[in-house]
Amino acid sequence: MIDTPEILSVGDDEIVLGYPAILGPLEVEPAIGEHASTQVSGPPEIIEPARVMRHSGLTPDTTYNFDGVTLRTLARPEGELLVTLATVTDLHFGETVTGILGSVNTSPRFHRGEGALSHPVLMNSMAVKSIADHETRIGREFDFIVAKGDLTNRGSREEFDQFTGHYVSRFGSRLGYIRGNHDAKAASVVPGISVDSLELPGVTLCLVDTTITDVDSGQVSPRQVSQIQEVVRDRDHLVFIFGHHHPFSPDSTRVDPNYFGLDPDSSRRLVDLIQDNRNVVGYFCGHTHRNRVRYFSATGPVPYVETACVKDFPGSWTEYRIFEGGTLQISRRIGDPEALAWSEANRMIYAGLYPGYALGQPTDRSINIDYR
Repeated sequence: MIDTPEILSVGDDEIVLGYPAILGPLEVEPAIGEHASTQVSGPPEIIEPARVMRHSGLTPDTTYNFDGVTLRTLARPEGELLVTLATVTDLHFGETVTGILGSVNTSPRFHRGEGALSHPVLMNSMAVKSIADHETRIGREFDFIVAKGDLTNRGSREEFDQFTGHYVSRFGSRLGYIRGNHDAKAASVVPGISVDSLELPGVTLCLVDTTITDVDSGQVSPRQVSQIQEVVRDRDHLVFIFGHHHPFSPDSTRVDPNYFGLDPDSSRRLVDLIQDNRNVVGYFCGHTHRNRVRYFSATGPVPYVETACVKDFPGSWTEYRIFEGGTLQISRRIGDPEALAWSEANRMIYAGLYPGYALGQPTDRSINIDYR
């Protein structure tokens, strides 16, 4: 039995701890072919299932100790609660195998097996249920849900129909989405935008398509910067910017023209725009399949947030409670037993290095966002 828990979520009134599963050994069978990667026919056996323990009804900004873990609830921002949001990213409808990393020969790789529900359908159906159940628990619907790209694996009609069947059919006009690199294929049916916006009480959401057709990395063009500026300018609203790709750090002393996220020039354009518009709260993206929050010297307390994927480990979505005086970001792991078993098994992909990368630190998952 694993007694030391992971800190999954910290809110102003709750703490959620996770106890990892105990997994059986892998039975690895090498794939055939000179350049074939090592494969497994399915995920490892769950010897003891993972557990998720929620401690609710807590006091904001207060220290607690649960199972030997000492931590403090988030302070509740001042003022009225304006808007609540949920975000998901990297859904990958149509994917059949996890553990693939471009052309890199990785091991192990997992699939759900013959006759089983595919992992994107399993994880996304349970993500939708988790969001809906949370709405019931708090007695309030989210004002809006944003899907931050890689909705599909290749942008096919079948994959996109699966996305709309799960998310659009459930959330309707409360759902907004943007493309990721997997959606932006030459033959893709996933509709693209340039920049779109939505006004909610005291809050403006700005959705930016950062994709380049058939390219994994991304960009924000000068034209898009002008469009974002039109959304941001002369508004009293708090502005949240959403894209798929993560920015290159303008504080870096080494410029990487082949950066996997937004190219350095695009990143500078985005950061310069945020620097000049103090009502922008942050930039929120996916793409990397990890939880990570960064801050750049030019924009001080403004977070540049990456959140983990739905489709495998840790299998999560993110909640935002937007107050007049600050915003709470709270990570939410999908707790359905079958979904949890799948996401736990995926701790083993990328030679077992995935958890330290994807889960991130508690301060990457649950934070208090201050306004400038």
